[in-house]
Formats: sequence, C-alpha cells, structure tokens
Amino acid sequence: MNILVTYHSETGNTKKIAHAIYESIKEPKDLLTFNEISDVDKYDLILVGFPIHEFGPSKNGLKIFGERITNKKVALFVTHAMLEEAPLSNIQISNCKKIAKENNLLGVYSCRGALSESVAMHMINSKDEKMINFGKMRGQTIGHPDENDINNAITFTKSLLEL
Repeated sequence: MNILVTYHSETGNTKKIAHAIYESIKEPKDLLTFNEISDVDKYDLILVGFPIHEFGPSKNGLKIFGERITNKKVALFVTHAMLEEAPLSNIQISNCKKIAKENNLLGVYSCRGALSESVAMHMINSKDEKMINFGKMRGQTIGHPDENDINNAITFTKSLLEL
C-alpha cells in the first residue's frame, strides 16, 4: 500500500499532527503539503489534514478536494480550537466530511489545536457575543495538540491501516 499524508497548516497545529501520523506509518509513504501535490494516482490511501475555519473545512481543504482528490480512499485529520464535547463540534466534523463525498471516506480524526493570538483578538474585537466568548477561551487551547492528541492520531492511523 502506498500512502500519502498531505496537509495545510497555518499555525503549525495540523503540521504537528501530520508529521506524527507520517512517522507512525511503516508502509511506503510520502508527506506533502497541499501545494506540493502534483499527482495522487499512485496512492492507495490519502490522509488529508487541515484546520477548521468558521465551523467547516478551511478554504484550502475545500480546494484540495475540488481540484485534486477524487475517487480515492481517504481519511481526514482536522484541528480546531473547540472542545470535543461542544455541541458545535459535531457540526464542524459533519461539514468536513461533506468535502470528501467524491471519495471513499474511511474516517475522521479531530483534535484541538491552539487558537492563534491574532484570530482570538479578531474574535474578541467583533460585535458577535459568541465570537467574543470563543476568542476569550484561547488560553484553554494553548499547548494543543498535546501528547495525548498526537497519540490518539497515531492510534487512529494504525486502525485505518488495519481495515
């Protein structure tokens, strides 16, 4: 099996998970950013990582599926600043799953990442009370993805390879 781990990361959260996933794979593999992908035909499985923006996939996440990845076995790994148990977390994941509809989606791994200071300040300075409150929660995201998040990503990847 030939595997591609590909990702887009703005703050380093998704990159950290991508590298951990890549290192855990024993099969032939490549690690590429979205911009480095030229051809996906040689891959039997593609693990695609991106941050969640505005309760769904980042624009780069949408673009990679719209332009380059169709009719493939895929799994997603996403990073976000929301608590896993938050009601909107399920909506975020559902929105991310939709972009892989032209593929065989094997699973989704989701973990918390640190909310950047600039994004938090933008939210705090908005007029939307929900955004203000979310921005103020930045401190709770610092340190993520942590060792537990990374170990869970590795476990997720190993379970995919057993399918």
